Amino acid sequence: TVLIVNNTWKSAPLELHSNVGEIISKEELRTPTGERGAVGFAPEIFTNFVASADTDTVIGAGAVRIFRVKTREDGKVRVLPRAEPRANVANAVLALRGDGSIKKQILARPTFFRHYGGVMIDWTYLRDRDKKALADEKNYLDLQQVRVIVDISGGFNHFPDLRLVKNDPRETRRTDDAFTDVLEKMRIIGSRDLLIALGRYPETNMTREDADRSIRERLAEYSALAAKYGVKLHLRQSSKRLNHEPQICRKYLADGKIAFAPSLAAMSMSAGGRRNLVEYMLRPGEKLYDFTGKAEIYLLAAPGKDASGQLWSLHRPITDSASVDKDAFESYLKMVKSKGSLVVYDALYSDVDEEYRDARYWESL
Repeated sequence: TVLIVNNTWKSAPLELHSNVGEIISKEELRTPTGERGAVGFAPEIFTNFVASADTDTVIGAGAVRIFRVKTREDGKVRVLPRAEPRANVANAVLALRGDGSIKKQILARPTFFRHYGGVMIDWTYLRDRDKKALADEKNYLDLQQVRVIVDISGGFNHFPDLRLVKNDPRETRRTDDAFTDVLEKMRIIGSRDLLIALGRYPETNMTREDADRSIRERLAEYSALAAKYGVKLHLRQSSKRLNHEPQICRKYLADGKIAFAPSLAAMSMSAGGRRNLVEYMLRPGEKLYDFTGKAEIYLLAAPGKDASGQLWSLHRPITDSASVDKDAFESYLKMVKSKGSLVVYDALYSDVDEEYRDARYWESL
């Protein structure tokens, strides 16, 4: 089947010829042409436009014609194999921090699916949208097979958003309602992984021991609640609001119901930026690698220090690892990549160029 379009506003010669063998027969598949005389068919600047008729040797101005053509191929035509669409990258996810829907942010990155198979969104993305809007968005996520991870860790700031400790019944109920709302909306969009953080200790009227006990109880409650929605909790390392050290996180994961989501930036800072970073992670006394080896999600970013050498960011691009020994950090990245686990590009990127550089660097390891 051959489609011929005359996208000019004057008649043009029409001739069919074949480069792959003699034409045996041709038949025009007639299409309606009434629109050619309708108002608005031609631009307004063509005040005297007259639609010309089609003939065997002429195609009219602005016309579209379709022919069924048969040729004697004589071995000159090669049938190409079926082109199977390339599967999405299964083990890489990009943290989205921009405005607009997931679809809009993905489409703003034309090569998105060459580097990522999903996205991580902040919990506020779900909080600020009603269930109908999310149900409508799920169609695109399903068609493109986009994996969605939700990060609620930023919400556990004790005030004004969410809190883990039970030191105020009203705030506890409000946190429970918000957490349940997120789980319900995660089920709508098909998300099964939720990242959570420890938050910080209350400043008054609660001892550290009571706060620790309360945090453990709340994590157990939320883990059980999430399981009812088919969601798994992952405890991520955050800032020093409580502590980013893996040994601190470890004590809240004793029952094994919550997974650990180590931040490569925090882990490398725990090692003090040593040149023997990999050896430090593997040393028997700490068993940091054994601990993080149980992780299903790794947060891919480098640490950043301020002018006085203090940690100020766990979200620098991995191509900007000036705060740790570069060779040691690269060896650590290779060790993590060899596991084949899911990684989340968790840096705060200033533009899509930084995103691309990180993706290409990780893929080249």
